Amino acid sequence: MRDLSKRLPIRGRGYSLASKSCGPLACNTYAVVCESTKDAAVIDPSFSTPHEFQALAKFLEDRDANLKHVLLTHGHPDHVFGISELMRAWPQPSLFLHPLEESNYNEARQVGLDFGLRFPGDDDEALPTPTHSLIDGDVLKIGESIELSVVHTPGHAPGHVAFVDRRRLAMDPRRKEDSGSTGSVLISGDLLFHGSVGRTDFHNSSMDDLYAR
Repeated sequence: MRDLSKRLPIRGRGYSLASKSCGPLACNTYAVVCESTKDAAVIDPSFSTPHEFQALAKFLEDRDANLKHVLLTHGHPDHVFGISELMRAWPQPSLFLHPLEESNYNEARQVGLDFGLRFPGDDDEALPTPTHSLIDGDVLKIGESIELSVVHTPGHAPGHVAFVDRRRLAMDPRRKEDSGSTGSVLISGDLLFHGSVGRTDFHNSSMDDLYAR
């Protein structure tokens, strides 16, 4: 069984970062693991099949990772399909969500059904309760080497956030080829797509908010 399919070129930062497009809407799930402490976080657990879950589990297990945190960019169904299964497999992680996303998150299972998207498991099962709030300007410390700034990016969803590693690294002069990401690292959720931005035609979305940021 292969683990997460996209190894992102993160070198010299002290952590591993990988992603996989999961679920019926091909949403990106990310896993980040501190190389020294093995502390880890999963961002947007969108997997909906055993194969997708096993790919994530293999990435974490191969690195002896200690899953500390689950971070949600927002509460739409396609970004939380796998949240219940993840929290059953690793029951101890903190679950982070922006306060303005509580409504979207609590309604995610029913909204998914309205769009013909069924969550794994029982339709009546409540999603795990968030334990921590994500606030604009917060810095999340994971292990010794992972520092993710929280940036509130409303528009697609009122409490949408992005996560940014703001550190900028010097290019290694001994290497002619690209030695990895030397600028900031951005995990944007549904703020940005290739050649586009997140939809703003949902009932609590706002194009004005999206472009105001």
